[in-house]
Amino acid sequence: MHIHLFNAQYLPLAQILYAFGVPKLLAKGLEKVAIAITGVSDLGRPDDEDPLEDKLVKALMARDTEALMDATSRRLRFWIRRYQRQAERSPEDHDRFNAALSGIDALAEATGHDKSKGDPVSTRILSEEIREASVFDDKNIGIDVLDRLFADAFTRAGEAVEGEDFLHDAAHLHLELDPSPEDGAMKSLFGIDDSQLENLSQVLIFIAVMALSEKARFRVLEIDYNRHKPDEGYDATHYVGLLMDMYEAYAERHGRNFDLPYFEFKQQMTRMGQLAKHTDGQLISFGAVDPFRSGDWKSYIRHGLENGAKGFKIYPPLGFRAIDDPAIHTPINPSETVDQAYRNRAVQPAPSAHAQRAMSEILPFFARNDLRLFTHCTPIGFEVERGFGVYSDPGVWRHAMDTYDAQNLWLFLGHGGGTTGVDWFGWAAATDAEFEQTFAYRAIKMVEDYDNVYMGLGYIFEILHEDHGHAGMQHDRFVARLMQQLTQDKPAGAKHHFRDKVCYGTDWSMPRAIGRTREYLNAFYDFFDHLEVDESTRELWAQKFFDGNARRYLGLPARADT
Repeated sequence: MHIHLFNAQYLPLAQILYAFGVPKLLAKGLEKVAIAITGVSDLGRPDDEDPLEDKLVKALMARDTEALMDATSRRLRFWIRRYQRQAERSPEDHDRFNAALSGIDALAEATGHDKSKGDPVSTRILSEEIREASVFDDKNIGIDVLDRLFADAFTRAGEAVEGEDFLHDAAHLHLELDPSPEDGAMKSLFGIDDSQLENLSQVLIFIAVMALSEKARFRVLEIDYNRHKPDEGYDATHYVGLLMDMYEAYAERHGRNFDLPYFEFKQQMTRMGQLAKHTDGQLISFGAVDPFRSGDWKSYIRHGLENGAKGFKIYPPLGFRAIDDPAIHTPINPSETVDQAYRNRAVQPAPSAHAQRAMSEILPFFARNDLRLFTHCTPIGFEVERGFGVYSDPGVWRHAMDTYDAQNLWLFLGHGGGTTGVDWFGWAAATDAEFEQTFAYRAIKMVEDYDNVYMGLGYIFEILHEDHGHAGMQHDRFVARLMQQLTQDKPAGAKHHFRDKVCYGTDWSMPRAIGRTREYLNAFYDFFDHLEVDESTRELWAQKFFDGNARRYLGLPARADT
């Protein structure tokens, strides 16, 4: 119920990196390089992606930093040589060639490489033959200018996001990468220590996965689900792929001195519709609705529907609430470990009046027209500014649905409230009193009280942890609380039971999910196998969680063979 197949050509990548603390010029350089090396899907033809993507796919699956540096560098080297030697470049090839070179010069300027010699780095690369291989693959071949530039650029970007809630909530920052060997190029040649390597890897994985074509992204997802799949293991019948329309929100807060996404958002929805057809309908495509497009958001809805979108994602951390009513208060953990920005945003009005006016139209429109809406539901995410994640509060959605007479809205609460420290760790809160102040608790109450509100448990990696210490406590609390919600009687006054509304999801391909998709699935299988109820009840509840509830939300027929 929760995957992403967009790539670097779909996102305002530089703006996202900049919002997370990467200096503007460095962010722009990384964006241009990512766009230049992103694979191209010919969605009208069979799957014959370029062979270099396989190297990148294998590096991602292995979560190997050195291999990722090599694969990313190798793709850039390949495209530069190819376009440089090409007598007649297509307009698209010309754009990618210029993106590669301008990205290199931006990285060089951001890291100080442009001052080491008289000529720009791009000129030196074009005038001097660059190797096919990189030092990250064979440290014995020596460091060339592109090796040095990549090492410095990713190291600086990693240092910039250190301590930031990069890509997702703070509890998920530790990537658990397989450590590079002590004699690897990153350590022995570039002197990058373990802490630098971990920070660098956050940025590198994000850039690397964004460099895959759409078809390759789908292929990697299938590979990920097949890793360590038991002989009797299940395959997914459908994947719900979500787009995100983000440029206008970032531009409004950070200015328009950034490039537009390579694909305009209507083109993105067209391509996802084509990809869904390419998968014979296994992919269910969701577009996105952006209240910052306050003048023409309906035209984007129409375009999405015309191109097969079955629903739309909406993302409050961009800087808006479902309704901006100062009387609605979002509780925030008073711990000094929580940034004051979250407490500030909880009591301040949202910054964009025109986006809030659009929300008063969007919710009734979706409710009247039976359209599915998928919203982010944790206090942290891709926040345009620190603190904007509190705008995802499900209590605000409740107030908006009641105020705008949209009680029948088909709303899906992604992450189901999550497990972040901003709201006492949500599902993993230490006490019931704290739990009742969390996004998770308010999300549960919404699915119980409204006919068409559902939730997903994607990217809650506490399900995997059973060791000692903080991670072990988080695991134990999450498992105990989920078990309690499933097994208890329906609360007095509730219209629906939680177990009839909760769904499985992953939030693939956020960094922690890459390479662990089957492991995450198996952890939930194991959870249901150990529920202390009779076997037929256990199987029925698992069927609802993994299949039935999602089908009901999506309007798909129930499976006769379940």
